[in-house]
Amino acid sequence: MASLCALACFLLILHLASSGPLLDAQCSLSTLTESHPVQAFLESFTVLSGCASKGTINYPQEVHIINLKCVEEENCLHENEVTLHLAPISSISVHQKPLVFILNSPSPLTWVLKTEGFAAGVRRFFFVSQGSSVKYEAENFTMFTETVEKHLPQGNEHLLQWAQKNYEAVTSFTEAKLSKNIYIKVGEDPVFPSICKIEKNFLSLNYLARYLQPQPAQGCKLTASNEEREVHIIELDAPSSKQYSSFQVDIIIDIRPLHSDSMLARNLVLILKCKNAVNWVIKTHNVKGKLEVLAGNTVSFGKDADKSLFTSKSVIPNMPSTKASLMKWAFDRGFSPVTSYTYAPIANQFHIRLFDDIELNDEDDHLIPPELIELLDTHKSFIPEKYSPIDRENGKEGEAAHSSKDILDSIIHGLGIEELSPEPKEPEEVQGNINIALSVKCDNQKMEASVEKESLQFNCTVPQETMSSEDVVIFERPESTINNVTFNMDLYKTDLFLTPSQKLFSVAENGQVYVEVSVTKAEKDLGFAIQTCFISPHSNPDIMSEYTIIENICPKDESVKFYNVKRMNFPVLAEQMDKKRFSFMFKSLFNNSLLFLHCELTLCTTNGKEMEGLPKCIPPDEACTSLNVEMIVAMMQNKKTFTKPLAVITPAVKTPGPSLKGPPDHQVFYGLDTPTVVGIAFAAFIIGALLTGALWFIYSHTGETSERQQVPTTPPASENSSAAHSIGSTQSTPCSSNSTA
Repeated sequence: MASLCALACFLLILHLASSGPLLDAQCSLSTLTESHPVQAFLESFTVLSGCASKGTINYPQEVHIINLKCVEEENCLHENEVTLHLAPISSISVHQKPLVFILNSPSPLTWVLKTEGFAAGVRRFFFVSQGSSVKYEAENFTMFTETVEKHLPQGNEHLLQWAQKNYEAVTSFTEAKLSKNIYIKVGEDPVFPSICKIEKNFLSLNYLARYLQPQPAQGCKLTASNEEREVHIIELDAPSSKQYSSFQVDIIIDIRPLHSDSMLARNLVLILKCKNAVNWVIKTHNVKGKLEVLAGNTVSFGKDADKSLFTSKSVIPNMPSTKASLMKWAFDRGFSPVTSYTYAPIANQFHIRLFDDIELNDEDDHLIPPELIELLDTHKSFIPEKYSPIDRENGKEGEAAHSSKDILDSIIHGLGIEELSPEPKEPEEVQGNINIALSVKCDNQKMEASVEKESLQFNCTVPQETMSSEDVVIFERPESTINNVTFNMDLYKTDLFLTPSQKLFSVAENGQVYVEVSVTKAEKDLGFAIQTCFISPHSNPDIMSEYTIIENICPKDESVKFYNVKRMNFPVLAEQMDKKRFSFMFKSLFNNSLLFLHCELTLCTTNGKEMEGLPKCIPPDEACTSLNVEMIVAMMQNKKTFTKPLAVITPAVKTPGPSLKGPPDHQVFYGLDTPTVVGIAFAAFIIGALLTGALWFIYSHTGETSERQQVPTTPPASENSSAAHSIGSTQSTPCSSNSTA
C-alpha cells in the first residue's frame, strides 16, 4: 500500500508542478540539435533542364528519360536509393499505353517505384545504368515489367539521340540533381510541342525532383517526454527567402514516432505562428489520441491522418509574436507546461518526432500493464477533446470531466484501487494491495483484463449478476453498423439533373454548376451531410483554397441554392439512397484554365440520437448558427472527399470589322415581340380592306357616269337646247368651251 501512496503523491506533485507559471527564463535559445523534437526544413521542387513533347502520340509506346547528375560528390556517395513516383497527367484518369523508361544515374542506384492510376496487364520496360536495379511495390507492375542494365550515354544530347534512334521520338526528358524523390507524370498532352528539345531551367509540374534541406533554427526543450500532454510552439518568419509573395504558401507539419514501426498514443497541442500568410498542413503517421492546433493562419489536416486521432483547429488572427509573448499567451490559456519552443527564420516544413521511451519513476508502476496505461491515457485525452482550454473559460468542461471520471473510476475500481489520491480515505488494511494478479489480452476489437478472484477478497463488492463465471472484465467495442456505405458525386448542366457530365465539365464566368451527391447504405437512420465544398487550382484536396462554397454544412457563397430530393428505397437489395442537390454560380477567382471542385461528405444520424460517435444531421441554415466544435470533430472522423475537374472557358470577344469566317454556330436575331407583330398585321389588314373598298367605290361611280354620258343620235327637236346644256355642263374636256360657243 505504501507503493500506491507513493504513486499517488508523485502524480499529485507532477500536477502541481505543471500548473505553476512557466518563466521565460527557463527557455534559453540555442541551435537545434538532433535531440530536439522539432526540426526545420526547406522543401523545393526543381529540375536542371528538360523537355516534353507529343511526338510519341503516333507510336505504340511512350518514352521517358531521367538523367541524374552528381553536383555534390559527398551527397552522391551516400545516396543509394531513389523513389520514383509515377502517375498519369491530369487529363488522363487511367494510363493504358506501354511505357519505356530510361533511367541514368552517376552511380548504381535502386529505383523504388510508387505508382498510381495505371492499368493492369500493360507492358512496361526499364533501362537502367550499370549496377542499378528497379524495385516494384505494385504486383501488377511486376508481372508485365522488364528491367535491363545498359551502358547508357552520359551527356543529355547523346542520351536523347540514343533514345530517338531506337524509338523515333521521346515523350519527356528530365535532368535533375541526385534526389531521393522524383515525380513524373506520364501521358501525351496535345498541347505539347511535336519534338522534345532540351531547355535549361525547364519548368513543368509534370516532371519534378524533390529536395529537402535542413534549415538553421533555434529553440529549447522545457519538459520531459512523459508529460500527460505535449505542447509545441513553432514560430516562423517566412516560408522562403522571397520578401513578398501574393500566394498563400503551404507549411507542412509532419508528426510521427521517432521509430517508424511503432504506434503511439498522444495528447498533442500545436501553437503555430508565421508573419506571412501561410496555410499550415498537418500530416500525422502512426499517432492516435488527440491533436489540437491553434494558429494565426489557416489550418488543414492531411487525408492520411489516422481515424483514431481526434483533431481540432482554431484560427486566432491576433496571436502574438516572439518567444516571451507566445509562451505567456499559451500559459494564460491553460496550455502549460510547454514541451518545446522552436524558431526558424526560413522553412516550409517542420518534422515533429515523438519519443516512445516513456519511463515511470515509481518502482511499482511496471506492474501495471502497458495496454492499460495506454487505455487510461486515451480516456484522459478525451477530456479536453470535447472542450478545449478556450471552452473551459466559458465553464463547459464540467460535463466532460465528470463523464470521463466515471469511466476512470469504473476501471480503477475493477482493478481493486479505490482512487488515486495523496491520502487514503480508509485504513491501509482495507485498501488492498496494488500487487494484484492481472493479465491483459488485446486485439483490434476488444481488450480483456482478467483478475484472479483471490485478489479481490478486501472491500470489493460487485453484484453477482454482472460478473461472469471466470470473473473477467471485458472492454469491447460494439459491432460497427457503418458498413457498406457508398458515396458518389456528379455534375450536371441544368437543374433537371438528368444526365451527369461524363467528361471534363466546362464552365464559364457566371455559369451555373449543378452538383448532386448521394450515399447508398443499409442503415435506415444513417444520413449524410455536405461538410465542405471549395474550388482550388490544386488537385490535392488537402491544400485549402479561399474560394469556399460550403464550409461545415453552412453555405459560404451567396449563390448556393439547395433542391429538395426524395429518398429512394430498394426493397429487393435492402438498401436506401439519399441524395442532396445544390447549385452555385461560378466565379473566376483564379487565372487557371483547369480548376478542381473538392467536396467532403460526412456521415450523420437522422433519428436525433448518437450512433457510434456520429453527430446528428442538421440542415444548412441551422449549421450556420448552432454548429459547435464537438460536432465538427465528429464529422471529420467519417468523411469522404470527391474531386471533379472544371475546365474554365472564356467567351470569344467579337471585334468590329470585316470577317472571312463562316457564320457562327448560334445566330441571334433581333425583332419585335409577338403582340406587336400581331397588332401590326391586323392594322395592315384593316387598312388594306379600307383601300380596297375605296377603290371599288371610285370604280363603281366612275363607270356609271361614263355610261350616262352617251348622247342619243336623233334627239327630239324640242329638247335640243336642254340637251346641249346638259352635255356642256357634265363633260370636262379641253373642247368644252367650243361646245358652249
